[in-house]
Amino acid sequence: MAIEKATQKRGKEFFLRVWPKGQMTIPRKVRRLFGIEDGGFISMVIKGDTIMLTPVKVEKGKQPYFREYSKEEVQEFLKEDKLDKETLAKARKLLRG
Repeated sequence: MAIEKATQKRGKEFFLRVWPKGQMTIPRKVRRLFGIEDGGFISMVIKGDTIMLTPVKVEKGKQPYFREYSKEEVQEFLKEDKLDKETLAKARKLLRG
C-alpha cells in the first residue's frame, strides 16, 4: 500500500533514530508526500507528551517567521549543545588523522 493511502486511512507510524545534537532523518517518502525540500523549514509544536512537526511553506525569496530567544534560552541551548569529554576526544583524534 502506498504511503499516501496508508496515511489517509489509518495514519502511518515511523520510528526515527535521534543522532547527536538531536538530528533525525525524515524518510524520503514522507518528505516527498509533504513537499519538504532540502533546506526547507518545519514547525515543531509540543503539546503535553506529543511533538507535532508541520512543514512550513515559504514563498521563494522570503524567510519564515522565527521567534526571538531570550539570552537565558540561548545560554541553555549552548550548554546543551556541548559534547561530552569522551566524544570530544574521539572527534579530535579522528580530525587529526
